[in-house]
Amino acid sequence: MWGRRGWYRRKGRASAIRSGLSAAPAREIPLAAALGCDTFLTGETSHAEYYAAQNAGINVIYGGHYDTETVGVQALGAHLRDRFGVEFEFVNLPTGL
Repeated sequence: MWGRRGWYRRKGRASAIRSGLSAAPAREIPLAAALGCDTFLTGETSHAEYYAAQNAGINVIYGGHYDTETVGVQALGAHLRDRFGVEFEFVNLPTGL
């Protein structure tokens, strides 16, 4: 749920990552803070979750639904190509929304 390798830590800081739409940010934002994260990266969520982030004392970054989901698809395709020799082509067709 939080990324391919779980929670990411760097130089004493931790970030929670949820690609695409964070469907339950009222739970995910406080959970990330409780686990010691200071930043929650997601594609999109409700702007009403501003107060959940503020109350939890955590930064929230909205990276865009499409952009946060395509990274994983491209990484999986590259892995399958390299590991099994299958042909992979990523077709970038953002909706612009």
